[in-house]
Amino acid sequence: MKKYLLPENGNFYKANLHCHSNISDGDYTPLQLKDLYKSHGYSVLAITDHNLLVPHHELDDDEFLALSGYELNMNEAYTDHSSKLHLCAISLKKDNIKDPCWHSSKYIYAEERAKGDLVCKDEDTNFERIYSPSGVNKMISTLRENGFFVTYNHPSWSLETAERFGQYEGMNAMEIYNHGCFIDGFHNYDDYAYDQMLRKHKRVFCIAADDNHNKFPFESRKFDSFGGWINIKADKLDYRTITKALENGDFYASQGPEIYDLYYEDGKVYITCSDAEDIILSSGVRYSRHACGNKGEYINDAVFEVPKQIEYFRITVYGKDGKKAFTNAFFTEEITKWS
Repeated sequence: MKKYLLPENGNFYKANLHCHSNISDGDYTPLQLKDLYKSHGYSVLAITDHNLLVPHHELDDDEFLALSGYELNMNEAYTDHSSKLHLCAISLKKDNIKDPCWHSSKYIYAEERAKGDLVCKDEDTNFERIYSPSGVNKMISTLRENGFFVTYNHPSWSLETAERFGQYEGMNAMEIYNHGCFIDGFHNYDDYAYDQMLRKHKRVFCIAADDNHNKFPFESRKFDSFGGWINIKADKLDYRTITKALENGDFYASQGPEIYDLYYEDGKVYITCSDAEDIILSSGVRYSRHACGNKGEYINDAVFEVPKQIEYFRITVYGKDGKKAFTNAFFTEEITKWS
C-alpha cells in the first residue's frame, strides 16, 4: 500500500519559523518583515522576538499568515564560552497568546522590557528558568501543555553537546540549518545533532530557518533573510490548518531544492524533486544509499530500499548549487505497519 510521507494533496506554503523584529533585537518592523518575506514568495512567518510573545494578526491577508511565537533563552552564564539554550515556541491556535513561561522581573533584556506591555501574560506566573536537563524539560512540557509547537534552536551555536541535548524531552522539532548562524560565521548544518537525537529515540522533526535580525543592507552578502525555510503542505492558508500540518510533520526543510513527492510502498521510499546532483538516504547506522547521475547531469527522482531493521531514515537532496533540502525522519516501526 502506498503511504504518502508528504501529503498527496494540498499546496506548499513557504515559511520562516524563526524571525526577529525591532520589538527585540531586529532592525525591521513587523510590517516591514511581512512586506519583505511576502515579496520573496513566503506565505507564513512566525515573528519570534526574544522572550516576548506578541501576536501580529494585523499582518494577515489572503496570501500571508503571521504565526504567534517567541524565542525563550536559558544561559548557564553570560560569557562567550558558556553553553546556552534557545527554544522557539509557536502558538498552535490563533487565540492562544498568553505566555505560560512569563516572569515579571527576570529574563527580559532592558530594550525588550519597555515593550512588555505588548504581551498578554499573567503577571503572577513567575516561571523560573533553570538551565539543567530537568529545568529545560519542565519548560518544554509547560509550553507543550499550553498549546505551543516547540523547536530547539542552533545547537552548535549554543555550544551544547549530545550529552546535554540528548536529555531533553518533548520538543517538536530542531533546527537542522540556521541561516543567521551561517552569516555570523558559525557552523550552519546541525544534521549530526539531528542524528544524535534520533539515535536516542527522539521523535523530532527538523526545520531550516533564518533567525534573521536584518542588521546588514539588503544588497549585502550578510543579509540574513531567505537562507533557510520549510515548505508546509496543507489544504489551505488558515492558522489552525497550518499549525496542524506542523504538528503532523507535513513539511520539509530547504535552502533551495524542492521536493515534490515523497511516499513509501512495498519496502521502498520514492522521492521526486527539482534538479539534484545527489540524493542520499541516511539511517543513523551503517546503512545509507546514494543516487546520482553522471558528471554534469542532474537527477529528479530516486528509489531506495528501506530495511525493516533500521530504526529510521531521512533523505537529503543536494541541489545543483550545493544547497540542500532535508526531509523529516521516518521511523520504520511506524511505516512498516502501513504495508
